[in-house]
Amino acid sequence: MHGKYDRFGKDIRVNTGECMYYKLDVMAEKGFVILNDYGGPTIAPGEWESLEYMDWKSGGDTNFAPLASATGEMDCRGFWDHGKADKYGVWTSNCQIAPSLVSYVEKIGGNYGRVRVIKLNPSDEATAIRQLHLDDNNRLNPEGTGWVIRSWLELDDTAGQSMFILREVKDDPSTETRIKLHPGMQLVIDTERLYHVVWHPGPKPRYALITSWESDKTIEGWIKEELAGRRKRQMQGARAALADLLAIKPDGPAGPVGGRAGERLQGQRRERLQGQATRAARARRDWARRAELPTCSQALLLMNGRMRRPYAPAMSYSRAPKRLMLTAFTCAAALAVTGAAWPAQAFAAFRFGQAVELRTPSLSYSGEDTGGLGCASAGNCVASVSYNDRGGNSQTYLFTQARGHWLAARQEVRLPSDAGRDPYAAVEDFSCPRPGECTGVGRYDTRYGGTRALVLTQVRGRWGRARQITPPANAYTAPGTFLYGVSCTAPGFCEAVGGYTDRQRDSQAMAVEEVRGRWLRATEIRMPADASVGFDVALVAVACWRPGDCEAVGRYDWPAYQYAAVAATQTGGRWHTAVQVRLPADARSDQNLPPGSSMYGIACPRPDYCLAIGDYQVGDAYYSMTTAADGRRWTRAVPTPAMPRRGFSSEVSAIACPSARFCAAVGALLTEGPGYPVALTWNGGRWARVPAGRLPANALTGRGIQAGLTALACPARQSCEALGWYLTRSSRLVMAVPGS
Repeated sequence: MHGKYDRFGKDIRVNTGECMYYKLDVMAEKGFVILNDYGGPTIAPGEWESLEYMDWKSGGDTNFAPLASATGEMDCRGFWDHGKADKYGVWTSNCQIAPSLVSYVEKIGGNYGRVRVIKLNPSDEATAIRQLHLDDNNRLNPEGTGWVIRSWLELDDTAGQSMFILREVKDDPSTETRIKLHPGMQLVIDTERLYHVVWHPGPKPRYALITSWESDKTIEGWIKEELAGRRKRQMQGARAALADLLAIKPDGPAGPVGGRAGERLQGQRRERLQGQATRAARARRDWARRAELPTCSQALLLMNGRMRRPYAPAMSYSRAPKRLMLTAFTCAAALAVTGAAWPAQAFAAFRFGQAVELRTPSLSYSGEDTGGLGCASAGNCVASVSYNDRGGNSQTYLFTQARGHWLAARQEVRLPSDAGRDPYAAVEDFSCPRPGECTGVGRYDTRYGGTRALVLTQVRGRWGRARQITPPANAYTAPGTFLYGVSCTAPGFCEAVGGYTDRQRDSQAMAVEEVRGRWLRATEIRMPADASVGFDVALVAVACWRPGDCEAVGRYDWPAYQYAAVAATQTGGRWHTAVQVRLPADARSDQNLPPGSSMYGIACPRPDYCLAIGDYQVGDAYYSMTTAADGRRWTRAVPTPAMPRRGFSSEVSAIACPSARFCAAVGALLTEGPGYPVALTWNGGRWARVPAGRLPANALTGRGIQAGLTALACPARQSCEALGWYLTRSSRLVMAVPGS
């Protein structure tokens, strides 16, 4: 739901307490990158075929030829067996047999550890998948240094036969990526993050050079240079495809061959060119997501002058023409070859679809309440629903979505031992950095009176018992803590926000951090100097791009018991005093008081680009507003466009931004009669209203409709899931609504 990594900074630092590891931004999104094919001097097959191999099994029937080891000996064991990290490798006697491979490694210039050639014998697919594994690259790696990753150079196999299989969760095929391998292919993979194996059907053995690298600026520069070479090669392919296409004359013969034979050759040639152009367009889209390029439609409209501003705030006017020409050219090639027409609209259509009821085991007449929602990938989400059982006691159930299908509620939240008989528990928010690895936060009532914050952790798909947190040092002795929002940059590294009661029995905002799976003591986040003695102060949403660097939003008490929207910033692990959000110019109260306002959601696709949503008072109604941060300050909020103003109060309660060019937000339009769910999308330049989905068949309709959306997660662009509520003739129920 929130941005996880700085995709534009020079280094990514992962906080592990007092020290940090450097990670490369280019590895953040997928955990791997495919580089340009090797273009250096020819490496003779005799270099790898003549090496001294050792019988060492890893990921199948394998043998390894060490080129560099921990001590310079012919040793395949991990560097930690010699008391050192997988860095500062020492060349072995094999290096004399393979000078070109040694030169390849040394030319890159980084800090290498293990350097080995793998000989993989053929196997079937099922056997390969059983060998999926993680590497232990960073054992004994000193904190404060670079994270160890690995590169592959494919040496000799049958082109298109071998397949790299990567999974985020070992036993979950929905998290799988497959990469066809060919000689000369170069890849870099975080093999401690992704389960991996190569399926090689044969018939000959497959050879590849594997090198461990410390993440630093040298390796980052090499990766960027190779990626630029790959993009250049793809563009040349697109140009060649377009040139070949333009040489075809559909109405005439194909070259010197005429008649039906010419038509057949012409059709075969067109099919080949269509495949080339389609692959080039797909590669351009993948690159565009990383480089923040405009889409085909955006490029066309911008170049034709139909859009008067760049597609995203991050793109300067000076850089726009080059990017637009580049995009328009590759789009033109692909569209011309495939025979498609230019899109009539500026952006791809996005809408929410058919809602499904999340049914709890039993209901009372009071119905259900929505809780939190989190998604690790498209179609893989978790959600919570609270309800009163027939005995009148509150219960909270967890729901799991797998491959796009919501499963029946199977697990009730297991509360701490001091929970009351009627605990009134709720899980308000989830964050899922990986499938099967989620964290939820909320609160419950104790048997002694008062409310405690809870944290709930899922590990490898299994939920543990909810745990308490340690409140700030100035907290009141009787429990009075609660958590509303959470953001996790990796499993075991999370930041949660909420509120608590201090010793003066005033309400204060707080944040609590999880480091390596251990939750630290919560800390107070100070409100602006004009805050009143608070009875309802809290931060309700948080977004982190790396541990210790987050933005949070919420509300605090202003004079005359009005709420005021507030935003707080954390840098380097330290929370600064919160600032009041400046309201739109038309904000006004219906009395002689300051206008009220609150913030409800935030998303940060980049460290220098956050969007937050809330509402503000205009007379006797409240309308949606949006504000943005650039990493230094928050802008004045503006009314959210595309939301009706006359006769409605609008409540946009959740936002998610998988990229700076796509955000979605959901909420409700409220009147004295009907209430309607509402959905919006942001394309980097403007908001647009989109269909909010179709209610379940048992929902009230017509003027009796009452429904709304309260939670949202978008693990990928054009892939979202929303959680909401609706009324039937007898109860209030919870629904999940997919968006694409």
